[in-house]
Formats: sequence, C-alpha cells, structure tokens
Amino acid sequence: MASKKDWILKFYFFFILVLLIRKTKALFSPNSEEHLYFEILSAFHPLLIFTFLLKVIQLVVNFFNCIPLYCAIDHKKFLTPVVWRILFCFKLVFDIFGQPYEMKELSALYHGEPKTALLAMAIGVFIYLPWYLIIFQYAFKEKIFLAKS
Repeated sequence: MASKKDWILKFYFFFILVLLIRKTKALFSPNSEEHLYFEILSAFHPLLIFTFLLKVIQLVVNFFNCIPLYCAIDHKKFLTPVVWRILFCFKLVFDIFGQPYEMKELSALYHGEPKTALLAMAIGVFIYLPWYLIIFQYAFKEKIFLAKS
C-alpha cells in the first residue's frame, strides 16, 4: 500500500505535468498572449527568435526533469547521477534565462502592483521549490534518496 508521502508525490508529479503541458500549449497556440509576444519579438529582429528557442529548450529540459519526480514515487534509479546533475544545472540556467515572457509580465505587474508581483513570485517559489529539492536529492544524494522511507 502506498504511503501518504507517495500519494503526495503522485499528486505533485501530475500537478507539475499539467503545468508543463499548459505552458507548452500557451507557447505554441497561435491565440495565446505568449505566442503573440514571441511573434512580435521576431518581427523586430530575426535574432530575437533566440528568446523563443530559450523558452523551447526550457520546456524540454523541464519535461526531462519530470523523470526524477516520477522516479521519486517508487524510489527507482534511472540513468546515472551525473546525467541528473547536468540536467539539474540546465534546469537552473533555463529557468532563469528561458522565461522572457514571464519576466516581462512580472516586471510589468511589479511596476503597477508591487505587492501582487511579490506574492506571485512567492507562489512560484512555493510551487517549484519541492521539484528543485527532489531533483537535487536525486542527482546529488542518490543513496539517501533511493532508500525507502
């Protein structure tokens, strides 16, 4: 029988997966604001399509980083810790630089309503911090992580 922790991890895994699917849909859906943002950027200068590529790479890296989250449920090992360390570093880099639309949106919100922007940032940290912790443990503390609790 699955423990309470396993059920929480399953729920969190599917929650993150739904968020990633929604972000992917927003990026590629022609009617979304985010898609329009990248269309306008690329209209200014062809090299600005690089920001779109950063966002696509960020989504791909995040989908790969769902694997440790899934493996956390059954305490399974998949690939070597070195691979997960590299992917963890990529996740950090692309979560910072691969979100130009979100950063501009947050910046605009901050200029109009700073408290709301800070609350939005806090909620984002609250949502994604467990994911970072699980990936970090999977990559850097594999023996502790794979031990069934």
